[in-house]
Amino acid sequence: MKDNKEYDKLKELLEEDFSWPGEYMFKFIVPFLPKTIEQTEALFDANASITMRESKSLKYMSITAKQIMKNPSEVIAVYHKAEAIEGIMGL
Repeated sequence: MKDNKEYDKLKELLEEDFSWPGEYMFKFIVPFLPKTIEQTEALFDANASITMRESKSLKYMSITAKQIMKNPSEVIAVYHKAEAIEGIMGL
């Protein structure tokens, strides 16, 4: 779990480097398990563009999601929810 300082830094970077609302790209690596993949997909709404690629060993799935976010707080909320998914790695 990330501490608040890491999220504060992320929020600061997002406020400086992005225009809001705007499209934000999330990238996650998750274990190649149906439940984990479903949980990760559920982080995003129906309008999100989600692409997936399995690793050569089929141990992991790379998930990239592009979604329109209103502000940095919405982005951080997705990362907070993702922390509850076992084995997830944010990039």
